[in-house]
Amino acid sequence: MKYTRKYSLWLELDKEQAIFYNSTIELLSKKYDCPTFQAHITLLGGIYGEENIVLNQFEKLKPYLKSFSLKLLELEFGNTYFQSIFYTVEKNQPLKVLRQLAENIFNKKETYFPHLSMLYGHFALSQKEEISKQISQPLYNQLMISKIALVDTTEMINDWKTLLTLSL
Repeated sequence: MKYTRKYSLWLELDKEQAIFYNSTIELLSKKYDCPTFQAHITLLGGIYGEENIVLNQFEKLKPYLKSFSLKLLELEFGNTYFQSIFYTVEKNQPLKVLRQLAENIFNKKETYFPHLSMLYGHFALSQKEEISKQISQPLYNQLMISKIALVDTTEMINDWKTLLTLSL
């Protein structure tokens, strides 16, 4: 049996917004000794398979891709490492359609909770409340989604690798 890798589909922000959120993520990650990651909204995660097969499936999304915006809602806290401190994102129609398409192409269905993570890690609630005070109000409450990326997330966070990015 061949070793399969793990992939995720990430919705990426337009350049100006990405710079803003990436700088906040980087500052928080350094301050709290957590891994740095690129600002994104996961469309579909936990995709296992051989790279060439997953790439071919990913490219099937191409004819359906159109840029769209997502409304940023509230800064919240979660109980998992990857959902520690994050902004919730409204599930609008373009997001629902793209998610359904990805689920069909990759034959993977699971509960979907769209969000924009600001910090990964395990923190006590009191720490999360303190950290959240350091996160400025977002400059943008409408996120412009301009790309979708196929990211190899098999390894540790610092070793995640974008394999292919498609413009919307």
